[in-house]
Amino acid sequence: MPTTVLGKVYSPDPDDWDNKTYVFEGHLPSYFILNTRTGFLIIKENAPTGAYEFQVRVSDGVWPDAVSTITVHVRELRDEAIYNSASLRLAELPHSPLKSVPLQKITPIINPRLLGSQLP
Repeated sequence: MPTTVLGKVYSPDPDDWDNKTYVFEGHLPSYFILNTRTGFLIIKENAPTGAYEFQVRVSDGVWPDAVSTITVHVRELRDEAIYNSASLRLAELPHSPLKSVPLQKITPIINPRLLGSQLP
């Protein structure tokens, strides 16, 4: 896998518009890069499979610092798993946690006939 942006580190902040600084807390993970200005977490090329857990301290100079714990699971996928994957579009979701969404609200983007007996 090439060097890839995984996403932005989350930190609770009542005034989210402040300029923040993101830094690794404790041990420095060797297969990850953290943009200290934007909070984007990047995984380096050829990171070995495994589970990685580390912490990031987020500071805005106004509110108390927040420390977020990040867990990244790196797994090797066979080409077959990627070629046979599908995307889902979630429609008409209530403003509640995803775990409470009825299955009828999950709409496959791909043609269900392509899956044959795979769908209920």
